[in-house]
Parts: sequence; structure tokens; C-alpha cells
Amino acid sequence: MSRSPESDGARRLREPFRPAPERSDIGITSLSDTPETRCAYYRSHCGLQAHVEHQTGRIILRVGTVAAITMPSGLGVRVKGLLAARNVAAGPVISHPRSQRWTFLAAPDIPVFDLLLYAEMYRASVTVAPVGAEVALPSPTNNTDAYRVWNTLPDNDCRPSAALVLEVVRDCAQLRRVTGAKDSER
Repeated sequence: MSRSPESDGARRLREPFRPAPERSDIGITSLSDTPETRCAYYRSHCGLQAHVEHQTGRIILRVGTVAAITMPSGLGVRVKGLLAARNVAAGPVISHPRSQRWTFLAAPDIPVFDLLLYAEMYRASVTVAPVGAEVALPSPTNNTDAYRVWNTLPDNDCRPSAALVLEVVRDCAQLRRVTGAKDSER
């Protein structure tokens, strides 16, 4: 039996949002999937304190109770794989197919205004969203355009530690930790 050249993962990224079968009691179906019902699902089942931006239909999550770490998709694949190798679930991961970037949603356990951290991650094209930043979550209004789709759909409120995700980013990108000290002082 021949398989299509497209991977199951790539095909899954383009499929519209569908709650896991055991979650079918929440009432989201292809006909009733609206920004409001999707947002209610995110809030009640995923612990994501999102709201609907009514002018656009976008579902917005404000960074603070959740950390958001965005990186090139190639690095994201390696980070997700290394997290799995360490027996840590990657948690919710949003794919941005057009820009080929992934956003990991994580527990916010990193310093809020660590400029050295931001500089270190910048070298690997990784962005740590500051507190108060808005993250657009996948919404039924953008399914056909594929601006944002779930790579790893949240099915509960468990998220990995942001500090751990950044540690894995360092390992995968082979970054040297910036400490502010000169090399000769180390």
C-alpha cells in the first residue's frame, strides 16, 4: 500500500479544528464552530483565558497567565522532539504556516523583563512575548487562509515550563547563555 508523499502531520495542520472525540459533549461541530464557541472551549477545557475580538473574529490570548515562545518551524520540530525525549509534553503549539513559525504556549515561569534572555533568543530567531502581548489563537474565521492552526491541540490546562522550553531551545540551537560577563571573566 503506497502512502501519499504528504506526512500525516502536514495534513493534520491544514484540517479544521475538531475537538477530541471525548470532548464532543462541548457542542462544537463543523456547523456550530464559531469564534465564540471555540473561545468558550479554550477557556473551559484548555485553561486559556482568551477573548473574541468582535471586529475581526480573532480569538486573542494575552500573555501573562501563559507564556508564548515563537520560533522557526524547523527549530520548533527539534524542540518538540527533545521535549518528548525528556518525557515532557510540548503542550499547546500553534503553527503559522505562511511564516513557517511555531508558537509554544507554556507556564510563565521566566523573568518578565530579562533583556539578556531576549537578546540570547533573538540570535536563534526566537521571540519571547512580553507580558501583555496578544497572541491570536486558531479561529474558525481563518481556517481557509491557514494563518494559524494547531500543531498540538490543547486538551487540558497543562503546559510545559517556559524555562524548560527555553533550555531545550538553547540545546537545539546550541546557544551560549548570555550572562553579561566577559568571556575572560568566566
